[in-house]
Amino acid sequence: MPEELLQQLRDIHQPPAAGWWPPAPGWWLLAGLLLAVTATLVIWYYRRQQRNRFLAPANRILAELEARRSDDPGWYGELNQLLKRVARVRYPNAGTDTLTGEDWVCFLASTSDLASDDCRRLALATVDPYAGLSPSQALSLAGNWLRQQRC
Repeated sequence: MPEELLQQLRDIHQPPAAGWWPPAPGWWLLAGLLLAVTATLVIWYYRRQQRNRFLAPANRILAELEARRSDDPGWYGELNQLLKRVARVRYPNAGTDTLTGEDWVCFLASTSDLASDDCRRLALATVDPYAGLSPSQALSLAGNWLRQQRC
């Protein structure tokens, strides 16, 4: 009888190879971390775009002003109006609507890295045709100021 039992024994069976599903807990943690980082980046990018959405129309208006540049003080006035409209949106509690003259110059200089002399020439070009600022220089200064207003 023991010989019959011995003949019924078979070789050792290997367990089946581990499949790829379900993944180990470490992979689940990595996937969750990647999902959280991706969601955070998407939310950050969306909020940044929303905060800076005022710049697209301002850049379009700046391009329109560039297309019809002139030495007319009215043109410089339109350029300053554009900067004030952007400042009103970007700095809603700064009271930029009422800033004129030296106060407007100080505001432009304090909200960018433009030299105060350049800001002064840009602000005074509306009333002083001899401010020494060409339209291309004014557009360059305004473009630099606009680029620095990103949140």
